[in-house]
Amino acid sequence: MSFAIETITGFVTLVVGFLTKYKTEITAGDYDPTVDIEELPEVADALTLANQTQESNKSGQKLKTAEVKRIFRASYETANGALDMAVGIIGKTTIEGREGLALRAKLGDHPIADPAELIGFINSVSAYLTKYQARVEPKMIVASRKTKLTAAAAAVGSAEGAQEGAKTTRSDSTVNVVTMANALYTRASGCLDAAVGAVGKNTLIGKEGLEIRARLQREQGGGEEPPPAPPPAPPPAPPSQPTPPAA
Repeated sequence: MSFAIETITGFVTLVVGFLTKYKTEITAGDYDPTVDIEELPEVADALTLANQTQESNKSGQKLKTAEVKRIFRASYETANGALDMAVGIIGKTTIEGREGLALRAKLGDHPIADPAELIGFINSVSAYLTKYQARVEPKMIVASRKTKLTAAAAAVGSAEGAQEGAKTTRSDSTVNVVTMANALYTRASGCLDAAVGAVGKNTLIGKEGLEIRARLQREQGGGEEPPPAPPPAPPPAPPSQPTPPAA
């Protein structure tokens, strides 16, 4: 069963409290909880810290994603502007102009959705300027535009790499938290079982220990619900009236 981090750490607190409260009785049943009483809170604190790191990584990735989209858009506009200028100089209705417009058409309605396609578009615009350099100069300084296009393609590549790195960091931290949480719950639950076994399930102490886990499961919707209360008994029937004597 999967529990929230706060639920697991709360469960650990209850288990440690139970072990501490009945340490003498539990130890008499051949289970010494001293080490677990000391270590369980430390592991719970480590889990809380790891979870905070994971949440920080989530926020960091959101910021990274927004920045990546901004870079993608700016890089696209750099290439698109250069293409528009070149096609405008050459003429949109010419064969060469239609060739340039076809480069943009390949991107479809979402020009910055795929970084590989965006880099391909930027490079194709650079190649187009090279091919028709004689047609567009001196109205356009091709060398300057190509330098900007090279920088734009590099920016897209770097932004994509940074985004993938953020995703990997988030994924790793999530796996770490889940692993720690499962291990902590398993250990705390095992300590509770050992303690209850030491004092006996049917003793008052044992029943108190079992109730800790039962309450946890009920709160998470995983435990058995108590049986419904029986319906109220119907009201008693009114006393029967004596039959009047015959006339």
